[in-house]
Amino acid sequence: MVSAAARKALREAPSKLSQVVQHLEQKPHLRLFGVTSLAVRYDAKRVSPGTRHFVKDALPRLRWANPELAIDVERVFKAEESVKQSIMLTYDTGTTRSFQVNKKWSTTILREIMDTAGGDPWREYKQRQHEEGLPLLPGEDKAARMEAHWKRQSTGTESES
Repeated sequence: MVSAAARKALREAPSKLSQVVQHLEQKPHLRLFGVTSLAVRYDAKRVSPGTRHFVKDALPRLRWANPELAIDVERVFKAEESVKQSIMLTYDTGTTRSFQVNKKWSTTILREIMDTAGGDPWREYKQRQHEEGLPLLPGEDKAARMEAHWKRQSTGTESES
Protein backbone atom coordinates (compact mmCIF):
# COMPACT_ATOMS: atom_id res chain seq x y z
CA MET A 1 0.00 0.00 0.00
CA VAL A 2 1.28 3.48 -0.91
CA SER A 3 1.30 6.10 1.82
CA ALA A 4 -0.55 9.39 1.46
CA ALA A 5 2.75 11.27 1.35
CA ALA A 6 4.01 9.05 -1.50
CA ARG A 7 0.78 9.53 -3.48
CA LYS A 8 1.04 13.30 -3.01
CA ALA A 9 4.69 13.27 -4.17
CA LEU A 10 3.73 11.25 -7.27
CA ARG A 11 0.95 13.71 -8.15
CA GLU A 12 3.26 16.71 -7.76
CA ALA A 13 6.27 15.22 -9.59
CA PRO A 14 6.39 15.93 -13.31
CA SER A 15 5.76 12.88 -15.45
CA LYS A 16 8.28 11.69 -18.01
CA LEU A 17 5.85 12.67 -20.77
CA SER A 18 5.46 16.21 -19.42
CA GLN A 19 9.25 16.53 -19.25
CA VAL A 20 9.62 15.40 -22.87
CA VAL A 21 6.92 17.82 -24.06
CA GLN A 22 8.52 20.63 -22.05
CA HIS A 23 11.84 19.90 -23.80
CA LEU A 24 10.21 19.84 -27.25
CA GLU A 25 8.44 23.16 -26.65
CA GLN A 26 11.32 25.06 -25.03
CA LYS A 27 12.34 28.44 -26.39
CA PRO A 28 13.26 29.22 -29.08
CA HIS A 29 10.53 27.70 -31.23
CA LEU A 30 12.34 25.99 -34.14
CA ARG A 31 9.88 26.63 -36.97
CA LEU A 32 11.45 26.41 -40.45
CA PHE A 33 9.96 28.37 -43.35
CA GLY A 34 9.98 27.13 -46.94
CA VAL A 35 11.84 23.91 -46.10
CA THR A 36 10.37 20.62 -47.31
CA SER A 37 13.10 18.22 -46.19
CA LEU A 38 16.15 17.97 -43.98
CA ALA A 39 18.76 15.25 -44.53
CA VAL A 40 21.55 14.42 -42.09
CA ARG A 41 24.49 12.26 -43.22
CA TYR A 42 27.34 11.17 -40.99
CA ASP A 43 29.91 8.46 -40.38
CA ALA A 44 28.48 6.21 -37.67
CA LYS A 45 31.93 5.23 -36.39
CA ARG A 46 33.61 8.65 -36.46
CA VAL A 47 30.71 10.97 -35.77
CA SER A 48 31.53 14.23 -34.05
CA PRO A 49 29.89 14.81 -30.65
CA GLY A 50 28.07 17.86 -32.00
CA THR A 51 26.43 15.90 -34.81
CA ARG A 52 25.44 13.11 -32.45
CA HIS A 53 23.94 15.59 -29.98
CA PHE A 54 22.15 17.46 -32.77
CA VAL A 55 20.47 14.23 -33.93
CA LYS A 56 19.56 13.23 -30.38
CA ASP A 57 18.45 16.62 -29.01
CA ALA A 58 17.71 19.21 -31.70
CA LEU A 59 16.25 16.98 -34.42
CA PRO A 60 13.25 15.93 -32.26
CA ARG A 61 12.58 19.62 -31.51
CA LEU A 62 12.71 20.43 -35.24
CA ARG A 63 10.32 17.54 -35.94
CA TRP A 64 7.93 18.77 -33.22
CA ALA A 65 7.88 22.32 -34.61
CA ASN A 66 7.67 21.15 -38.26
CA PRO A 67 5.48 18.02 -38.42
CA GLU A 68 5.25 18.21 -42.23
CA LEU A 69 9.05 18.26 -42.65
CA ALA A 70 10.57 15.14 -44.25
CA ILE A 71 13.61 14.16 -42.17
CA ASP A 72 16.17 11.62 -43.34
CA VAL A 73 19.10 10.51 -41.18
CA GLU A 74 21.76 8.41 -42.92
CA ARG A 75 24.35 6.75 -40.73
CA VAL A 76 27.14 5.42 -42.95
CA PHE A 77 28.91 2.36 -41.56
CA LYS A 78 31.43 1.65 -44.36
CA ALA A 79 34.89 2.48 -43.04
CA GLU A 80 36.50 2.61 -46.48
CA GLU A 81 34.13 5.32 -47.67
CA SER A 82 35.10 8.91 -46.91
CA VAL A 83 31.96 10.45 -45.46
CA LYS A 84 31.34 14.17 -45.39
CA GLN A 85 29.25 14.82 -42.33
CA SER A 86 26.59 17.20 -43.57
CA ILE A 87 23.05 18.47 -43.33
CA MET A 88 21.11 19.36 -46.44
CA LEU A 89 17.96 21.49 -46.47
CA THR A 90 15.64 21.26 -49.47
CA TYR A 91 13.32 24.20 -50.05
CA ASP A 92 9.86 24.20 -51.58
CA THR A 93 11.40 25.97 -54.61
CA GLY A 94 13.59 22.91 -55.25
CA THR A 95 16.85 24.57 -54.24
CA THR A 96 19.11 23.01 -51.62
CA ARG A 97 21.54 24.27 -49.02
CA SER A 98 24.22 22.09 -47.41
CA PHE A 99 26.11 22.57 -44.16
CA GLN A 100 29.27 20.75 -43.14
CA VAL A 101 28.81 19.66 -39.54
CA ASN A 102 32.13 18.04 -38.67
CA LYS A 103 33.74 19.50 -35.53
CA LYS A 104 30.77 21.76 -34.77
CA TRP A 105 28.67 21.80 -31.67
CA SER A 106 24.98 21.02 -31.94
CA THR A 107 24.15 24.62 -31.03
CA THR A 108 26.25 25.88 -33.94
CA ILE A 109 24.59 23.43 -36.34
CA LEU A 110 21.14 24.44 -35.13
CA ARG A 111 21.96 28.14 -35.35
CA GLU A 112 23.14 27.78 -38.97
CA ILE A 113 19.90 26.03 -39.89
CA MET A 114 17.75 28.59 -38.12
CA ASP A 115 19.72 31.53 -39.59
CA THR A 116 19.00 30.09 -43.03
CA ALA A 117 15.36 29.03 -42.68
CA GLY A 118 14.02 30.41 -39.38
CA GLY A 119 12.40 33.43 -41.00
CA ASP A 120 11.20 36.58 -39.24
CA PRO A 121 10.33 34.89 -35.91
CA TRP A 122 13.94 33.66 -35.58
CA ARG A 123 15.38 37.07 -36.49
CA GLU A 124 13.11 38.73 -33.91
CA TYR A 125 14.13 36.18 -31.27
CA LYS A 126 17.83 36.78 -32.08
CA GLN A 127 17.34 40.53 -31.76
CA ARG A 128 15.62 40.19 -28.35
CA GLN A 129 18.33 37.88 -27.04
CA HIS A 130 21.06 40.21 -28.31
CA GLU A 131 19.42 43.24 -26.68
CA GLU A 132 19.18 41.37 -23.37
CA GLY A 133 22.75 40.07 -23.65
CA LEU A 134 21.63 36.44 -23.56
CA PRO A 135 22.88 33.52 -25.69
CA LEU A 136 20.54 32.32 -28.44
CA LEU A 137 20.77 28.69 -27.40
CA PRO A 138 21.88 27.08 -24.14
CA GLY A 139 25.59 26.21 -24.28
CA GLU A 140 26.34 28.44 -27.25
CA ASP A 141 29.10 30.39 -25.48
CA LYS A 142 30.90 27.14 -24.63
CA ALA A 143 30.51 25.93 -28.22
CA ALA A 144 32.37 28.93 -29.62
CA ARG A 145 35.34 28.32 -27.32
CA MET A 146 35.52 24.62 -28.18
CA GLU A 147 35.25 25.18 -31.94
CA ALA A 148 38.10 27.69 -31.77
CA HIS A 149 40.13 25.06 -29.89
CA TRP A 150 39.36 22.39 -32.54
CA LYS A 151 40.34 24.80 -35.30
CA ARG A 152 43.67 25.58 -33.61
CA GLN A 153 44.30 21.84 -33.20
CA SER A 154 43.59 21.04 -36.85
CA THR A 155 45.85 23.84 -38.12
CA GLY A 156 48.59 22.96 -35.65
CA THR A 157 48.74 26.47 -34.16
CA GLU A 158 48.03 25.32 -30.61
CA SER A 159 51.07 25.02 -28.41
CA GLU A 160 51.89 21.72 -26.74
CA SER A 161 51.14 21.71 -23.01
